[in-house]
Amino acid sequence: MIPYTIAGNPVTSIGYEAFRDCTGLTIPESVTRIEKETFYGCRSLTGITIPDSVTSIGGYAFYSCESLASIAIPDGVTSIGSYAFGSCSSLTSITFLGDAPTLGPLVFVGIPAGAIVYIPTGVAGYTFGGVDVQSASEDQLQIAIDEKDEQITELSQRPTLEQVRDGRPGSVLLSVDSEAGSVVLNFTVEESEDLITWTPVEGPGVS
Repeated sequence: MIPYTIAGNPVTSIGYEAFRDCTGLTIPESVTRIEKETFYGCRSLTGITIPDSVTSIGGYAFYSCESLASIAIPDGVTSIGSYAFGSCSSLTSITFLGDAPTLGPLVFVGIPAGAIVYIPTGVAGYTFGGVDVQSASEDQLQIAIDEKDEQITELSQRPTLEQVRDGRPGSVLLSVDSEAGSVVLNFTVEESEDLITWTPVEGPGVS
C-alpha cells in the first residue's frame, strides 16, 4: 500500500467523498474535520492514523472499510457521526485516547462480534451498541499513542518512485536524463490468451 499525501497552506478539512475507494492516505496534522463519507468503501484500507488535530468525524466516514482492523481516536475528537465505522467487518479494536465523544446512532454497527472498545480508566457511562467496553490501562493507552506516532512518522515519509511504481499495478516509471535532454520509458511487453493470465514476451523489452 502506497499512501497518498495531502499538501496545502494548510489543509484543514477533508471534504465529502474526497477519497472514496482509495487504499491509503497520509492525513496532515492541520486537518480538523473528517467529513461525511470521506473514506466510504475503502475496502483495502488496512490502517489509518487520525491526527490529534481532528475534532470531528462525519457520518459514514469509514463505512465499509472492510480491511480496517483497529483504530485509535485522539482525545481531541468530540463527535462521531452515525454509521461512521459501520460495516467495518475486520474492526476488532477501537481505542479512545480520551473521553469518549458524542456519538451518532449505530457508529459501530456491523463490526465483528467480540470487538472491544477501550476507554481510559475511570471513564464510564458509554454504550456502543452491544460492543464490549473495557477500561484501558495507562500502558495500553501509551502503546496506542506510540503506535499512532510511529504510523504518522512512517506515513509522512514520501515513497520513492520505484515504490510507487511497484505498489500501483499498471503504473510506469519515467527516467529523466536532464543532461541529455531525454526521457526514457522502459516497459515489458506481455501476452495473454484469456486476458487473465499474462506472461512476459521473451526479449529485452522496449525502451
